[in-house]
Amino acid sequence: MNLENFLIWYQQRIGLYDKQSWETTVEQRILRGLSYSPRKTAKQKTDLIDVDLVRGSTFPKAKPKSDVWMAGLYGVIRILLLPFYVKWWIKETTHIGLILVISMYCSVMLSCTIYLYFYESVELK
Repeated sequence: MNLENFLIWYQQRIGLYDKQSWETTVEQRILRGLSYSPRKTAKQKTDLIDVDLVRGSTFPKAKPKSDVWMAGLYGVIRILLLPFYVKWWIKETTHIGLILVISMYCSVMLSCTIYLYFYESVELK
């Protein structure tokens, strides 16, 4: 059950990044209930063709502001300087995820420190 809840939460989180602001607003209005009633009624023109049905969606998707290299650089910086980006890690994951990532980070730093400290004293055979 917890896995299903986590997957639902993750899909919703990913879905937010794939939508433009107006799509999110429309979706929220639908979920909250539409209380709008039109004042004027108009006749629908049946001779017009819906372009969305013929060619697919005509709405442009938001393009990323930075390229892949910058995203990779930001990721590496946020991993290497993990203690300085705690708020970002909490926002992107959960508190438990942050604790797991920090424990892995501390264990890697400890192992690197021990290796560098004892490197000269160990004889290679």
